Amino acid sequence: AGHSFLLDKVIDDDACLSCGVCDERCHVNAIDEADDVFSVNSKCIGCGLCISTCPADAIKLLKHD
Repeated sequence: AGHSFLLDKVIDDDACLSCGVCDERCHVNAIDEADDVFSVNSKCIGCGLCISTCPADAIKLLKHD
């Protein structure tokens, strides 16, 4: 815990429903949207709220190489 900076947050475009729940729930405005495509930006603090609320399970944490 506390090492979220070692992880990349990735939204799977194929799985994403473009519902916007992640964007609505994010407290630090770390979700960007353009033409119904969502992405996680550098404001992300790694709290995991977007991951736990995504109905499509489309947001993943990936370790840096």
